[in-house]
Amino acid sequence: MKKKLIILLFFNSLLFILFSYKHVDAYGFPGGDGLTSETSYQIKSCEDLQAITGVGRGFYFSLENNIDCSDTVNWNDGAGFIPIGYTYDNESGGYGEKGFSLDFDGNGYTISGLYINLPTYDYVGLFGGVGYADLPTNIRDVKLDNFSIVGNDYVGGLIGRISNANIENISTSGNIVGNDYVGGLIGEIIEFVEIIDSYSEISANGDENVGGLVGLSDGGFISGAYSVGDINGRQNVGGLVGWLYSGENLSSIINTYSTSDVSGEDTVGGLIGYNERGYVYNSYSIGSVSGDIYTGGVIGAIDYLDGEDYTDFVFNMGWYRRQSNDDLSAIGEIYYYSAEHGDIYGGPQNVSYTESDPTAFYSSNHDIYKNAVEYDWEFNGNPWYEYSDDYPKFTEPDSNSKPSHSRVRSSGSSVGAISTFYQEQYQRALAVGADTTPYQEALNNLNPSTSSGQAPSTSSGQTTLSNTDQDHRTLKQGMQGNDVKQLQIYLNTHNYPLASTGIGSPNNETTYFGKLTKQAVILFQKANNLTPDGIVGPLTRGKMN
Repeated sequence: MKKKLIILLFFNSLLFILFSYKHVDAYGFPGGDGLTSETSYQIKSCEDLQAITGVGRGFYFSLENNIDCSDTVNWNDGAGFIPIGYTYDNESGGYGEKGFSLDFDGNGYTISGLYINLPTYDYVGLFGGVGYADLPTNIRDVKLDNFSIVGNDYVGGLIGRISNANIENISTSGNIVGNDYVGGLIGEIIEFVEIIDSYSEISANGDENVGGLVGLSDGGFISGAYSVGDINGRQNVGGLVGWLYSGENLSSIINTYSTSDVSGEDTVGGLIGYNERGYVYNSYSIGSVSGDIYTGGVIGAIDYLDGEDYTDFVFNMGWYRRQSNDDLSAIGEIYYYSAEHGDIYGGPQNVSYTESDPTAFYSSNHDIYKNAVEYDWEFNGNPWYEYSDDYPKFTEPDSNSKPSHSRVRSSGSSVGAISTFYQEQYQRALAVGADTTPYQEALNNLNPSTSSGQAPSTSSGQTTLSNTDQDHRTLKQGMQGNDVKQLQIYLNTHNYPLASTGIGSPNNETTYFGKLTKQAVILFQKANNLTPDGIVGPLTRGKMN
């Protein structure tokens, strides 16, 4: 089997070498030349999917119909489908292209029956290793159904490992087995990845960093997501994310839930196993949770820095405490490292809502939705639908088709979406004193004019702060929304500039209220004899109108 597999992979690599430097239609894809979304290569069969690796980075692909990949169980002497992009056999080396990127539009179609059996391989999934610094990957509107995937490290239903990407409207269902970094959607996120309106229904088994949606998120922004299934591992095991990590790149989870049953040994949580300074908003967990140490109904453990508090990282959280989890708290342990005293432990903690009835979260009137912090839960299909007998979903009740979400971006706006994401991450980094260099460099790569402050104009002349924006809500550091951007425009056009160049400067305003915005608000308040707290409440807003 090994010899035949190597021959097939060598053939794919040869195709890449022959054709990666000129655009020809020798790949055999119907459609256009693959250079734009309007002239994308058309994918109509599982064989077409397998051929994508040989094309090279940066091309556009569109799924034209549902695809049955169940015959892949007979491919490559039982190895099945070979991951698109880069994959690595720990016994014989790597295959495919490092730094692979593409634009893939699933058009709402389903890929079913995918079979991958590569237990010695890293970077395993429909896509293996994907990500290129100068060329974002975009994958949207596709359903992966009834797959069976086996790999070693970095194993996911959609992607094994990814960076610099926008993932939207994706669902996965099936069985996944791996070792480290195992996720129902993605095994590992390493930087600059946005996941929007996506979910998984899977059985996942691994060792470390195992999650229902993502194994490890380092620099990921997950908004609108849920997971259902059985998640099993040893360490850092979570119903949604195994390990949420903010290092050089900040990570966030917003408006999510998990009903997955989760089991492990060390650092196990119904939503997140290990949270290392990641931001979590308006999220909850329902499933049963079992572990030996650092086990919580929502989060196994939260690790933060000396001078911080765990409440700096979790906002408006909830869980259903089952009888089998009566001995658990929502958060299993909190701790930080002190240079003087070593690790300082704070013990188990609770969250905003502890429910004895799992159906309490069915209703959109629950406070976890109504009192959402920073990011509103949007119902009526934008993107969530309310169910009377279930938790919110992205599909309309009594409908088997995926709705057209108002937040779905066309392929033509993908770079703009990634740019907005980088701007928001830049502001978040400023707010917590983290290194902003990676975000500024990423923005410069996408739009070189950013470094000189010459982005397309967002305002002409002076403005007043609208009295109707977000129902007069109080604005403060950490918040996000169009009203924040209007505030920044107001400050920039009234001689209280956030910055002279780059992010936050005139015509480079963002939707995130970070450190620069707070500093400018304080200057305005001092000039108008207001309390200089950096918070825009009724008195400050009144002076702005």
